[in-house]
Amino acid sequence: MSGVRRLVLAVLAGAFAALPANAQEPVSSFSLSAHGGLINNPAGYDADRAVSYGMGVRFGAGAALQLYERISIRGDVSLTSKSGTDNTGGINESVDLGRQYYGGGVEVLLMTGGSMEPYVLAGGGLVVVDRQGQDINSYAYDVTEFTGVFGAGIRFLLESNAFVFADATTWTYQNHVLDESQLDTSFSVGFGYRWGG
Repeated sequence: MSGVRRLVLAVLAGAFAALPANAQEPVSSFSLSAHGGLINNPAGYDADRAVSYGMGVRFGAGAALQLYERISIRGDVSLTSKSGTDNTGGINESVDLGRQYYGGGVEVLLMTGGSMEPYVLAGGGLVVVDRQGQDINSYAYDVTEFTGVFGAGIRFLLESNAFVFADATTWTYQNHVLDESQLDTSFSVGFGYRWGG
């Protein structure tokens, strides 16, 4: 079993261990959300080149279907944008690095019954990494990898079923450029609306 699978299973096991022993009451609600934030520098993809990146920006959208009081299934789509400069051999070339994340999984509420909902999440999906240089003949790649997803956040419920939230999310996958694990972590804030419940 790979390290990614072990990590995702450990997060899920810990989340479900926090649930009460009594049976969960079925709940039906659906929510849509949008988010934006910052993402770390993916150091591994340019290991053999001297590339300096600026801060990455992440934005996207999500949907969640609440099945029980504490358990929801959710899906997220996120896009990131990052620019940098490749200084290898003094070429001073502009570089664009884009990452797209498509994920789904389980969200577990750690506390219910109030206007504040802390949660953890775990699941899996795909990440698409696209690196392009300014010169058409420059070093470039476009790869798609399977990824594990885990994170934690807190949601604040407002009137009229709207909510705001903040979370930290990490995607872990195999970087085949170096043949080792890659961790991409972002911090985001967002807003959304919930129907039902």
